[in-house]
Amino acid sequence: LIAYVDRDPAVAQRACDAMVTAYVEHRLKTLNLAYPKQFFETEIARVTGDLERYMQMRRNFSRGAGTYAIQEQTRASIGYLTTLKQRHGEANADLQEARTYLSQLESFAANPELEAPMFGQGANEQVLVDVKLNIVAQETRLAQLRERYRDDSPEVANVRATLDALRGLLEGELESRVKVARARVEAIEARLAPAVREIREVETELATLPAKEMTLAEIEREIDVLQDRYKELVGRSDQARITEQTTPTINVMVLKPARPGAPTNQRDYVRLALAPAFALVVGIGLAFFVDGLDPRVRTASDVEATLDLP
Repeated sequence: LIAYVDRDPAVAQRACDAMVTAYVEHRLKTLNLAYPKQFFETEIARVTGDLERYMQMRRNFSRGAGTYAIQEQTRASIGYLTTLKQRHGEANADLQEARTYLSQLESFAANPELEAPMFGQGANEQVLVDVKLNIVAQETRLAQLRERYRDDSPEVANVRATLDALRGLLEGELESRVKVARARVEAIEARLAPAVREIREVETELATLPAKEMTLAEIEREIDVLQDRYKELVGRSDQARITEQTTPTINVMVLKPARPGAPTNQRDYVRLALAPAFALVVGIGLAFFVDGLDPRVRTASDVEATLDLP
């Protein structure tokens, strides 16, 4: 390169530029720190792995616990439980009514001589009341006929036969109605058993929902934190990459060749004219200063000034 400077300055300049460019590229490759890139890649990979693990944990927990939206599920379970309890209350009321009706029928069937109870206002219950009234009427008529006729008389025999027929009719009617009432009680009890079991299941599920909600909330909170961390790392990684590409790490200063000397001030002759006079003044001042430093006595005035004598 030094040899080319004298022979061909242009070739020397191009060679110098190529050397500078090669040196800058070499410095950029060798001195560029890989730590920020490695750090961000490692952190992003770690956060991504943790995020995927927590999301898989949430899926497994939701699938295993049977939870999807805890609040909606809680609201739906409470509404369903209210409906079940309402149906259970209605069925329980029907059961109590059916048991009361069965108890009245059994009591009446065990002692038909008692007065017929008031079962209700239905036509079926009215049949029993009418039969009982006819029996009472026949018994009254039989008692009256016995006062007038002998027991083996045809009139008494006819009334007794009618009375026996009415009593048989009442007994058969009561037996069939007891069977129907007992079957109704059993049917209501059979209907109540699954309702009670289902109410217990719903109540048990509702009791476990708060713990499930807390666990799911913790998992969701971890997922939110990891997602925010992932966004922050990606943003800072992009910013670091932009800074790396836009901020120079090496500053190269190429000096131009020296030019021929030229006075920076065109009025140099003034300074050249004033320099001797300034030097003369400085010389005289130095002479007086050196003379003032000389302590020797040379003249009579020096002796008089020193001794204070004439």
